[in-house]
Amino acid sequence: IVAVVMVIWGFAITLYILPYISRFQNTIRGILWNCGRMCFQNLLFSVTLVALLILTMLCVAFLPISVLLIPGIGMNLSSIIFEVVFRKCMTPEDIKAEEKRYTDEEDL
Repeated sequence: IVAVVMVIWGFAITLYILPYISRFQNTIRGILWNCGRMCFQNLLFSVTLVALLILTMLCVAFLPISVLLIPGIGMNLSSIIFEVVFRKCMTPEDIKAEEKRYTDEEDL
């Protein structure tokens, strides 16, 4: 049972890596450390992300026509979860800078 928990936890960490890289800059060791820490600190969100991914894969496997809609819905829901998790890790200055960057892009 310990091996199963470790595999699920490792899988959850890999779910955090790409969104983390797109939001923050760090070394490879720092990325892995921070993703592992965020995964453990936000255990409920991590379990939800893994369940959401498994549910998305099962829907596509058993209902092939859902490949047109279900993956997009699943990734949209996961991006909402990542936004909540990452906002907890950011300082107020980082949040203001990010909001300013996105509002400046809309002016283009």
